[in-house]
Amino acid sequence: MEEPRPRDFASLLQAIKRDYESVPEHMRSAENIREHCRAFFEGKIFVSHTAADTEFCKRNIIPLLEPFGVFGHFFLSMATGDPRIVRSYRFMVEYSLFYCKTVLIILSNKSVGSEWCQLEAKWAVEQKHPIIICRVDSSKASVLDARLRRAAIAPNVPQLDFFRDEAKSRNRLHKLLQSANYAPPIS
Repeated sequence: MEEPRPRDFASLLQAIKRDYESVPEHMRSAENIREHCRAFFEGKIFVSHTAADTEFCKRNIIPLLEPFGVFGHFFLSMATGDPRIVRSYRFMVEYSLFYCKTVLIILSNKSVGSEWCQLEAKWAVEQKHPIIICRVDSSKASVLDARLRRAAIAPNVPQLDFFRDEAKSRNRLHKLLQSANYAPPIS
């Protein structure tokens, strides 16, 4: 009998943890995680952020992603000391970003100092995903990745200045997420 599909990210992480714990160590591979990520996040939206910006995301970003369903986006912050979970989380982030359609980069003074956010920005640029930058403050995207200089990417990468006008930026993001260039298929 096939296990029911997880209904939320916590359940998905638990499923991955169970998969890792139920398989003998020598048979564990990134393949399990890659297949989870492909099944759940192919063609979806990836929200690159740091834990310090979680509340900003919950207030301004996640409500706009709800029409795409629970698995219409990848948004997860996790802190754990379990090396198996850290390893699976890294693969989950990497593969979810690889399979996604659009990357929202939440840009702040906290994210520019985050190695994770820098890596996610690098992957997004290298994989040529459609990118939308949501600026929480006046930080420069080029600090995350030099290829994100406004002059180098405009007008191809919209930069929404939430720190100047949250309502206007939310409206613009909503419109962008309705366009074929950025919108994932509705599941």
